[in-house]
Amino acid sequence: MLKNRVQAEFAKRGIKPGVPLWTREGRIRLDGLELEAVDQVLPVMDVLDRQIKEISWGLKRMCGEDSRASLLTTIPGVGYYIALLLVSEIGDIRRFPDSEKLCSYAGLVPRVRRSGGGISAAYTDRARAQNQWS
Repeated sequence: MLKNRVQAEFAKRGIKPGVPLWTREGRIRLDGLELEAVDQVLPVMDVLDRQIKEISWGLKRMCGEDSRASLLTTIPGVGYYIALLLVSEIGDIRRFPDSEKLCSYAGLVPRVRRSGGGISAAYTDRARAQNQWS
């Protein structure tokens, strides 16, 4: 949202940056413009970037301390956050007698409902809630 504000300010003033704004070179360009609207946003972006880096580092450290989470991050598309989420949701995997039970618990198996002559399938509320995080 903050980056959009900066880009909107550029568009409003007809400024063409000439370089990607969110690189070191772009940041130097942004600092040198002395536009009040941009100057107000940059410190907020700096604070947020610093906080995101700290949180990301913490998640990476936590993943390194848990062999299950580390293993999950080897799956393409599974980052530190999702790996830790899966480990915390599943807990001890030995409590599931087979992979089908685990998939059902995770909401990956659609519920099938039969009524009259029709059949409908829908994923569980749990699966929908979990998928909003991934």
